[in-house]
Amino acid sequence: MELFAYLHGIYPRSEALVRATRDHDRGRIPDQALREQYERDYARLVELQRGAGLRPLSDGLLNWQDVFRPLSEIVAGWEPVAQGA
Repeated sequence: MELFAYLHGIYPRSEALVRATRDHDRGRIPDQALREQYERDYARLVELQRGAGLRPLSDGLLNWQDVFRPLSEIVAGWEPVAQGA
């Protein structure tokens, strides 16, 4: 008998990814640098899941910012403001 298990929900971001998303929001790093950090974190997450024998694999919702971000990005005149900028 085979047991299926998978990562459900939001996986914690690495400190490097947290720093990169904050720096990107504040205009300190370009889009490419942020994409590269996401790719490193995704690769590590896939490695962890495979090592644990999980399937199917999850993206861990690493690119999910917060519940209000999608709304603020589509409403005209609203802009997310980075705290501590």
